[in-house]
Amino acid sequence: MMASAFAVLVILSAFLGAQCSGTCNNPTVVSHAYTTTEPLLSSETVFLVEFELSCESSLSLSALVDDGTTLMPVPRALGVNKYQLSWSMPHKSAKKGTHSIRFFDDEGAAVIRKALRYGDDPSSTAVPLFTIDFQHNGLNRGIWLAPPFIAAIISLLVWWLAHMTKTKLQE
Repeated sequence: MMASAFAVLVILSAFLGAQCSGTCNNPTVVSHAYTTTEPLLSSETVFLVEFELSCESSLSLSALVDDGTTLMPVPRALGVNKYQLSWSMPHKSAKKGTHSIRFFDDEGAAVIRKALRYGDDPSSTAVPLFTIDFQHNGLNRGIWLAPPFIAAIISLLVWWLAHMTKTKLQE
């Protein structure tokens, strides 16, 4: 009697666990992206993607960044269905243009990890739940000198001209 009740409890908990950890069907995603544009103030380009995911079930996500070899977990941000993903790379490696991030559930992430481990192409092994594309406009290569440095040079030049004029007038 006790064994059959335990068996029913195990089967019921396995069924409920499978239902709660299901995949996300028809996800609705609203995203915002930020990338570094000023190379003078930072040593690396930072990518930050925030998104809100509407899904029937709660699931943990992993993301495959557009270099195709970096699989990282996606932490939940403050909020019910809000997520935030960020990474950085050297300025020279950050390509200008459209970047894609593919998102996977636990099963898809396991398939991607296996493909990466055995040297297979991860793009052909698993279908993502959804993809977020965003634009990186590149780095602003504006002025070569910082504005405070230019202001200091101009003030020194004005002081030098004033001093030279004063010296000539006193002669």
